[in-house]
Amino acid sequence: MKPMCSRCAGPNPDLLGKTGWQYVCIEEEWTRGYVQEIQDSMECAATGRRLLSDLALAFEMTRVNYAGCWAAEEGRRVVL
Repeated sequence: MKPMCSRCAGPNPDLLGKTGWQYVCIEEEWTRGYVQEIQDSMECAATGRRLLSDLALAFEMTRVNYAGCWAAEEGRRVVL
């Protein structure tokens, strides 16, 4: 049984059961990193240093996320 639909389009309906899919986030801004990202941006503007999370990190995270979805869909490891 696959945990996700094609290429992470969402949860596989076969796995939802009677309880449904739940998205709970108590402190959304903190949990998703918004506060930390804004803090880092402001410190960079004030001091001139480079961002901790730049485009290279965003690109790598996208690759890892898609590889995880691909691996789940095919039921095998995906080498990056």
